[in-house]
Amino acid sequence: ACELPSAEAPEASVCTDSAATMPLSSYCAQPYGRSRSYYLVEMNTNRSFVISKALFVIGALPECDLCVAQPPETAAVSRLHALLLLKNGKAYLKDQSTNGTFLGELGMPDSDFYRLPKDTEVEIRSGQVVRFALFRYLFMAEEGDS
Repeated sequence: ACELPSAEAPEASVCTDSAATMPLSSYCAQPYGRSRSYYLVEMNTNRSFVISKALFVIGALPECDLCVAQPPETAAVSRLHALLLLKNGKAYLKDQSTNGTFLGELGMPDSDFYRLPKDTEVEIRSGQVVRFALFRYLFMAEEGDS
């Protein structure tokens, strides 16, 4: 299960919990052929999360691929907050949340970030910043050897 960070230092962690009761069966993640590597880099800690499948689930549930642990008093990340999809050599972000998923550039103030329309896939480019609640991630795509 996730450990909750302090409110002063939001962070994310990759969580696994074999006792999780809410299945993600509607979010079928299948392997895919790729010549690029994809990452999300948490901007407060520089921790890197490899996006290793075609459907990468981000949220507060322990069974998410990227489990964002947050104190209950600041809970703004939904259980199933967003999806990062890889298809046809491109990456797409899809908001599934109540409080929104935002897309911007490095150095951009929060007020200038674009709020993604809910349930709509929006293409994301390497070097863009994904934001939800207090959490910011730099999306990176690197050419592979294949």
